[in-house]
Amino acid sequence: MINYSDITKGIETILRNNLSGYTITRNDKRLDNPSVAAKNKGWIGIYRGPVNYDAHAIGARVWKCTARPIVEVQAVSMKSGADAEDKLESAVDEVMECLNSNRTLNSTVLMSMGYEIRYEFNADTDVWYHSAIITITAEVRA
Repeated sequence: MINYSDITKGIETILRNNLSGYTITRNDKRLDNPSVAAKNKGWIGIYRGPVNYDAHAIGARVWKCTARPIVEVQAVSMKSGADAEDKLESAVDEVMECLNSNRTLNSTVLMSMGYEIRYEFNADTDVWYHSAIITITAEVRA
C-alpha cells in the first residue's frame, strides 16, 4: 500500500522550491479566511484525495494504484470579481507549470496522468474570494 503523505510532501516540495509569494500548507484546515490569501499572491493547500487499488498482473503482491491528490489555489481581490479571476488564473498557471515540470511529483508516483480543475467563488461585501481545486490523477505501484 502507498504512504499518501509521501505524495503530498512531494507536491509541497515542488511548489515551495519553484514558487514565491504564496502561503503553502499541507493537510491543514481548508482556508476560509480571505485575509491570508490577500496578504500575497495567494494561498495553496495540498490534500490527500481518493486512491484506488487494482490488482496488477506482474505479481501476486503488486497493486496498480490511482491516487488523486488535491491542490487548492485561492486568490483574493478587493477590487472586483474580474480582478480575482485574473489573479487566480495567474496563480493556477504558475502551479500547473510546476506540476507539469515534475510529473513524477518528486519521484513519489510513476506519472501524473491528468488534471481536473473545479472553480469556486465567494463574494463577501467588498472582497472577492476565488478558488481553483486541482485534482491530479497519478499512477502509483504498490
